Amino acid sequence: MYDSRMQHRSDEVSEDAALLDRDSPIPLYMQIKQYLARQIAVWGQRSDKFFTDAELCEMFGVSRMTARQAVQELVDEGMLKRARGIGTFVVARKVEEQLTPVIDDQWNAAGRPIDLDLLAYEMQPCPTGFADDLGIAAGAPVRYVFRLRKAGGVPIALDHRYIPLALATEHTQADARTRILRPFFERFEMSHAEIRLEATTAGQQEVRWLGLALGAPLMMRRMRYLTAEGLAVLAGCTIYRADLVRYSIHMPLSRDTLEPAALGNDKDRVVRLRREMVAPESLALEGAANPRS
Repeated sequence: MYDSRMQHRSDEVSEDAALLDRDSPIPLYMQIKQYLARQIAVWGQRSDKFFTDAELCEMFGVSRMTARQAVQELVDEGMLKRARGIGTFVVARKVEEQLTPVIDDQWNAAGRPIDLDLLAYEMQPCPTGFADDLGIAAGAPVRYVFRLRKAGGVPIALDHRYIPLALATEHTQADARTRILRPFFERFEMSHAEIRLEATTAGQQEVRWLGLALGAPLMMRRMRYLTAEGLAVLAGCTIYRADLVRYSIHMPLSRDTLEPAALGNDKDRVVRLRREMVAPESLALEGAANPRS
């Protein structure tokens, strides 16, 4: 039975915690790990002391070995830490990103600096969706950059970037490993970025590189960057672990923002949000061009 301390701490935990899908091909320890990762991301307890193995066994109705395996993976990923003779503690919280052109500085300020592993730097045909973003023909050759982002040693995102070959002549692997936009700011008068946030799920690529279960929830930040002349110099997406990252938007308000004209003329002070309806057939076409396959 729960003691009074555990009962108080478990009040914040959904009853769904005990409802594991025992017929699922996803192992029980992985289901528990995914649930606990979501709890850690929004951990609201006064103490960073985490549940004990015995508490987890009672909560989920599983063996101590299964509970320990789930916790150990969270320890290995840097979300929890064990102190011998004391217990297990929460060390990783969900990092909040703001919609700005340079994201990495926000992680540095949160004490979890970004490490970039360059996984691919090659020429390949551009997928249809990103070719449209770049204003080039589908299948036209582009410089493809594929990177793994780690924060505090924990894999948190995959970057897919596409650069038209005509603009990639002065772009180097060293640029791709650091700040990929820097050469464009040196060559062009950059105007703005267009960014969209979408929900998606983990495919085989995310299973391999992010250590997630197939079908795990993800957040995708899709972007393109344009010059003052309207030239798209780079397009792509970053696919985040939804259990470790959330986005925030700061939207200044004034009387002027209530006027339709202001929404179109004052881009520096107003964030415009657009809700889009996508036809099912469009989704199917987009999926065919998804770089995660």
